[in-house]
Amino acid sequence: MFNVRLNKELLYVSVAIGLSLVACQGFKPNSPTREEVTVTPQSLTLYEGRGHLLHGEPNVNLGSAWIIWNSSNYSVAYVTPVTYPYYFALVQVWSPGTARITAYVYFDVSAGHCDVTVLPVTAWRIDIQPDTVTLAVDSLTFIAGLVYDSVGVILERSVLWHSADSSIASVSGQVEGHIAKGLVWGRGPGRTYIIASTEGLSDSSLVVVK
Repeated sequence: MFNVRLNKELLYVSVAIGLSLVACQGFKPNSPTREEVTVTPQSLTLYEGRGHLLHGEPNVNLGSAWIIWNSSNYSVAYVTPVTYPYYFALVQVWSPGTARITAYVYFDVSAGHCDVTVLPVTAWRIDIQPDTVTLAVDSLTFIAGLVYDSVGVILERSVLWHSADSSIASVSGQVEGHIAKGLVWGRGPGRTYIIASTEGLSDSSLVVVK
């Protein structure tokens, strides 16, 4: 009789310990043997500054859960879930490099993924605006040097400014957002060119000082 009572007490203690461990660790369903979410596309190559919409197809019953999206390198690619329960996510890429975007429901070790490669954007052309400037001696004006990529997006680039004849007009460079600006100073009567260059590209603006 004593042994039976002792065995029951040991059983109750074991059950209590087991329940305590479950409560401390948090209950999760068994880890699936396949990816919890299939991400489309599974690989992506983008130029910096661009974005792309990813789709996640759950392979498990969501219930009241939702898809969790993460990036392995947020300095390269940032991911933002779109609309609950987050079947879609917007990837925005900031700088050249690689990042893995993952999507899962319960276990990140069973996450689906998209491998993102970000390429640097090269300058395609530079355009000085306006292309002709007229100003008086000892007066100042700004001209803008706009750098574009191959599809016409303005890039943030360093621009080197110089004057063909600094005795007529001089120039100093400034940056405002994505736009490089040249501050032109009329030094003496005459005509000269202000030239802006970057990454092997150049353009010029005619300056007339009266």
